[in-house]
Amino acid sequence: MKVLRSKRAILTIALTGLVALATTSIALGFTTSLGVLADSNTVNEVNFNLDPIKLRTKDSVRVRVVHTVRPGATVFGWHTHPGPAIVTVVRGGFFITQGSCTPTWVPAGSAYIEEPGVPVTALSVGETEWITTLILPIGAEPAPSADPAC
Repeated sequence: MKVLRSKRAILTIALTGLVALATTSIALGFTTSLGVLADSNTVNEVNFNLDPIKLRTKDSVRVRVVHTVRPGATVFGWHTHPGPAIVTVVRGGFFITQGSCTPTWVPAGSAYIEEPGVPVTALSVGETEWITTLILPIGAEPAPSADPAC
């Protein structure tokens, strides 16, 4: 009985410590990724052309929404997306390079639509928070590696 109580006490202390560490990390901005907010398949096809937006799917697609926070400058290696990736910057900013060797500055309050199949890289500047919405073929990997384009 004494051993059982001491194991419970150790478990309680360990769990309390983990909760405190997680809470402190979030409060101090150490979180590197808040994770996938949504990942689901559409139940319909889409085909519209409403100037200036045109969107067409031939079948059901996967929509994945990811919320990420990085505490410092981060370089994201060259990669592609099998469908459009809409990057919305909440705080901080990025230099995104895609389609040319000239980076585009994307500050907080702005968005950038990454083209499918075209290699892209990015550099976040300082603490940066963003939300990425990916429209993917069902079963496709969200961001496969790619050879450098520049």
